[in-house]
Amino acid sequence: MTYRIKLFYMKFIKFLFVLTLISCVNHKENSLKGKEFLEFSLKNFKGEIVTSSNEFKRNKITLIDFWGTWCSSCVESMPSIQDLYTKYNNKGLGVLGISVKDDYGKPQAYVNNRKYTYKFLLDGDSLAKKLKISTYPTFYLVDENSKIIYAESGTKFTYKKELEKIIQEYIQ
Repeated sequence: MTYRIKLFYMKFIKFLFVLTLISCVNHKENSLKGKEFLEFSLKNFKGEIVTSSNEFKRNKITLIDFWGTWCSSCVESMPSIQDLYTKYNNKGLGVLGISVKDDYGKPQAYVNNRKYTYKFLLDGDSLAKKLKISTYPTFYLVDENSKIIYAESGTKFTYKKELEKIIQEYIQ
């Protein structure tokens, strides 16, 4: 085989591998739709315990964002999440930013410095492990009955539009 043919096959195999990985992630996330979100209790920045059941019942729909200060995609997505919260909070949207793999004090300092106003919870590592989250950020939209209606790992160009469309459907 010539060098060009070998190079083509290597690139093609790499492409198929990446495509397979992407479809596996999306399949996993899509398979969660309609299932009940795990019950959890985590502390907020004030040290108060926040439970998932109370948060889900309080809102028509809740956006959960698993994030970390160390994750560039996570911090890049936060202004969009803040925009959604600002736009739809009074209409029934709740947002929970759950920090993972961060040192004590880092998430709070980061959030306070940027003046984000949605709720943040600390030490979501064990919850992320139970949910088998391996890619960050990971988003869930959960209804008032604790049912998952959307799940997505990683960021993609259209995620904000997808989230907003679903949010609009549920808050009407």
